[in-house]
Amino acid sequence: MAAGPYYGRLACDPPTQIEAQKCYLVYVAEPERLLGARALGLRLDWRYRFVPPATRAESTPGVLYLDVGGGLRPGIIDHHGDDSRPTSTAELILQHRELVYVHLLGPALQRATAGESLKGTHIQLTLVTHYNPDFDGVVSTYFVRHLLEHGDLPPSAAALARYVTDVDQGRYRVSLDQPATFFAPHIGHLALQNLPTKGTLHDRSLKGLETGLSLVERVLSDVGETRRAHDFVPHGDDHPATRWSTDNRFEGARELLDAEPERFREDKSKARLTETRLPIRNGGGSVAVPTFIATAPPESRLNKYWVRASGYPFFICPYATDVDEDGRYGRVVLSLDPVWEVDGQLPSLRALGFALEQREVEVRNAAGGDERPPSPRWSDGTCNNSDPWYDGRGHDFTIVDAPASSTHLAYDEVIDIACSGRFWHVPLARGTITMMWTSDLDEKGDAAKSLKGAWAPLERPHSIDDRMAPFYASCRALPLTDTELDRPGVRARREVRDFPPEARGGLELLHVEAKPGATLEQLLEGMQAAIEVWGEPAYSLSRIALAPHNTDPKGLDALIHQLGDVDVDEMPLGGDELVLFNHRSLLVRGAGERKDDGYLEVFFYLAFVREALRDYRTRLSDLLRKKNRSKKDTEMLRRDVLAFQTRYYDLEIASTGRGRKVAERLVDAMHLPRSYGEIQDQMRQLAQLEARADSRHREKADFFMESALFFVAVAGVFETIVAFLSWEDFRFRDWYWIGGIIAFFIAIWLLFVRMRARRRA
Repeated sequence: MAAGPYYGRLACDPPTQIEAQKCYLVYVAEPERLLGARALGLRLDWRYRFVPPATRAESTPGVLYLDVGGGLRPGIIDHHGDDSRPTSTAELILQHRELVYVHLLGPALQRATAGESLKGTHIQLTLVTHYNPDFDGVVSTYFVRHLLEHGDLPPSAAALARYVTDVDQGRYRVSLDQPATFFAPHIGHLALQNLPTKGTLHDRSLKGLETGLSLVERVLSDVGETRRAHDFVPHGDDHPATRWSTDNRFEGARELLDAEPERFREDKSKARLTETRLPIRNGGGSVAVPTFIATAPPESRLNKYWVRASGYPFFICPYATDVDEDGRYGRVVLSLDPVWEVDGQLPSLRALGFALEQREVEVRNAAGGDERPPSPRWSDGTCNNSDPWYDGRGHDFTIVDAPASSTHLAYDEVIDIACSGRFWHVPLARGTITMMWTSDLDEKGDAAKSLKGAWAPLERPHSIDDRMAPFYASCRALPLTDTELDRPGVRARREVRDFPPEARGGLELLHVEAKPGATLEQLLEGMQAAIEVWGEPAYSLSRIALAPHNTDPKGLDALIHQLGDVDVDEMPLGGDELVLFNHRSLLVRGAGERKDDGYLEVFFYLAFVREALRDYRTRLSDLLRKKNRSKKDTEMLRRDVLAFQTRYYDLEIASTGRGRKVAERLVDAMHLPRSYGEIQDQMRQLAQLEARADSRHREKADFFMESALFFVAVAGVFETIVAFLSWEDFRFRDWYWIGGIIAFFIAIWLLFVRMRARRRA
C-alpha cells in the first residue's frame, strides 16, 4: 500500500441468485466517517496500563501506546521521539488516525470482509500511557475511544487538539487581571490531579484518567461544535470553557483553585529571584532571562502559571518524592515560557538536559554504577540509557525534566548547571587553531633582528614526500616556545619558520590548543586573544573534534564559521572527517587523533608557494614599470625564480592519501597554477624588454661608429678642398673637381640617412 493516511471502510456487493453477498475492506484517503465498533456490532473492552514516561515500545497487536513509546508508527503515538516536533499526541491522532484505527480494528475488519458476523463480539484492547496522564494524555484517550466506537472524532476535535498543543507546548498564558484564565479546562485537570487520593500509583493514575475523561466530555458539551481553538480559552466570566467548575463532580478542583493565590504568595516569599543567561534559539549569543528559583517544593499547584504571570519566564522547581534527602530532590523541572522574547530573540533550554544527563551519569557511576536500562531513549548519541533527563526535544526545548527514576544530583548542582551560563557550550574532544602571520625574516628585516635564537634547518615530517627534502633543508626554524594568552581552557605555543633564501620573508605561527575538558567557545576566545595581540592572521588551520553534545545546529554553525570564514568549499574524507577550506583558511572537523596528519605541513608549503609567487609578481611588476632597470636586480630576480622553479616548486607534496586530496583542493582554491602561469608570462615580458633594450644599445653603438666614420669622411673632403685651394697652379676649371667631390660626399650622406631610417623602421 502506498504511503499516506489510509483508512478502512467495509463495503458489500448486493447478493445475486448465484453468489451470496460479498463484503470487503476498502481503504480510502479521507472518508467522512469510518466504520466504528458500534456499526460492526463489536463491544470494546478497554484495559489501561500505565508506565513511566519515556518508555520505548514496539508495535503490539491490540495495544495502543499514547504519549509514550518513543515514536510514530502503528500502535504508537508519541511526540517525544527522535524525529519529534513541537506538537501534541492529540494532534498527532488527527493527522495519523490510521495508526490507531487500522492497528486496533484491522483484524476485526478483515473478519468482516470474510463474511463473518461480528455482532455481540467482545474485543479486548489495551491502552498504555504514562503514570498520572496529563491533559494531552486524557484528551488523546478520549479521541481514541471515540474514533473506535463511532468511526469518527468529535466535531470539535481539531479545535480541541490545537488547544491541547498550545497547552502542552507551554504557550497558554494566564493573566493576574483575568481570574477566569485560571479555570481553563487543562488547569481543571491539573487541579484534579493534585487532589489527595489513595491506592497504588496505578490506581491513582486510573482514577485521574477516568475523572479527566469526564471533564473533557463536560467541556465538549459546554463549548459545543467549534472549529476555533480560542473557544477553549476562557476570556471572561461565565465562559463556556469554565462551566465545568460548577459541576459537583469537580467541586474539589474548584476549591483547590480558589486557594491558589495565597499559596503562591507564600512560595514567592521564599523563592530566589534572579536573572540567567540562556542561549538564543536558532542562533549564536545569549540573553538575560528573569528567573524564578523555588528553594523548596512549592505549595501552589499552578506554580508554573503563577510564575510566568508574575514576569519570570524561566522557572526552576523541585517536587517532593519518596527519595528526597537533605539537599536533593528526586524530581526537578526546569521550564521556559516559549513565547517570551527580547527584541525578537527567543531563548532556549537546548543542551541543558544533555548537560544534566552527562553529570547524572558521572554521579551515578561514582556512587557504584548507573542502574538505568542501557537501551538509549534516543538514537542520536545524546544518552546511553532509557531513562535520561528529558531534554525538551518534543517541546521546542522549553522544558527539562528529571529521570523518571529520580535524579541523583543535588538541587544546588542542578541550579549551578542551569544558571552558570555555560551549559550550551560545545565540548571538545580535541581542538587546535594554528594561525600564521607573514614576516620579513631576512637578516636586515625588523622581525629577523627581534627574533633571536638558535635557527636550525626545518625537519621534513614523514607525511611529506621525499621530493620536498630540498625545500625543508633550505628552510630555517626557531623551536616551539610557550606563550601566555591568559584565557581559560587553552594554551599557546609560538613557532617561527623562515622561507628558503630565494624567497623573501617567512611565517610566524601560533598554535592555540584546547586543554582537556575545554569547549569550542574557549578555543575561540583564545583565538580572539591572539588576534588582539598580533592582528588578523594571513592563514589559519583549525583542527577540531567535537565531544558528544546537543547544541543547536545553527548556533554551532555560527561558532564554526568564526574559525576562519571557511564556508567556501568542503570535502568529506571519510571516517567522519570533513575539510572546509578557501584560499586562506582550512578547517578539519571530526579528524581522528593522528600524530602526523600532514595538514599543517601541506598548508605551510602552499602558503610559502603563494607568498613566493606574490613576491615575485611584485618584483617583476616593479621591474616592468621601470625605464632604467638595474642589471643586477634583474639577474638576481631571474636567479631566484629559476631556483624556485627547479628546486622548490612541486605541488605533489604529501605522501598520504588524505594529505594529497587536501593539497589538490587547496592548490585550486589558492589559484596557484594560474599565479605560476602569470609569473611565467611576466618573465617572458621581461625577457622581451631586455632584448629590445639590447637592440637599442647596439643601434646606439652603430650610430656612434657611423657618425665617427662620417666625421672622418667630412674631414677628408675638407682637407682635399683646402689642398686644391692652396695649390699654386689652381685654376678656375679646378672648381669642377671640387664640386664633384662635394656632390659625391652629399650622395654618400643621403645614402647613410636612408639606410638608418630603414633600420629604425
